[in-house]
Amino acid sequence: MSQLSELLSLTDIMLGAEAMYIDDTKKQGLNTAANYILLNYDVKEFRKTEDLTFTDGIAAIPSDYLRYSRLFDKDSPRVKYKKVNDDTFDYLISNTWCKKADMDDGDIQKFFIYPTTITERRLRYIKKHTPMNDDTDESGFVSYWDEALAAYAAYYTLFWDRQFDAAGATLNQAQTYAETALRQQETEEEGTTEITTRYDDETLLGSEND
Repeated sequence: MSQLSELLSLTDIMLGAEAMYIDDTKKQGLNTAANYILLNYDVKEFRKTEDLTFTDGIAAIPSDYLRYSRLFDKDSPRVKYKKVNDDTFDYLISNTWCKKADMDDGDIQKFFIYPTTITERRLRYIKKHTPMNDDTDESGFVSYWDEALAAYAAYYTLFWDRQFDAAGATLNQAQTYAETALRQQETEEEGTTEITTRYDDETLLGSEND
């Protein structure tokens, strides 16, 4: 995993104008880039699995939770639990769950499941990225993501500076680097070069209805 200082140098290369932008802007770009990638792609280093304990159908959300992949019964993993919105959850359909405010606990966001007799289920999710601030902070991504992180950071840096033409070209470059990283990940995991985003019908994480 690369350190912030290395990624800043790589971002300078992507920008082609090192002296024009301060490190703080590029740091923000790198952290924003990491969040963008994790919101759109299943990066294996950020996958996490945790057993949730439900009381009266309610469970606390893990502190490092970013977005879900799958909720399942570890003893019967073929049983599906469908994530729905608040309004649909009100219909009390079996094996559904949602994330919403708990009115009885200061409107804190929690997970709700039905039937409420369920006491434990396993959650697979993508965890949050820890922001990089110091030069020695590591990205959390394996090295084949470095070019994508730096290119997306360059894109955001240019976009925030309203350099829209240059930002657009850099975004295309960033997406190419991301596709390369995803192909490498898929090759390591499954021996395939097929890639998808979380928004495709067959996603790396599974669809929102799984």
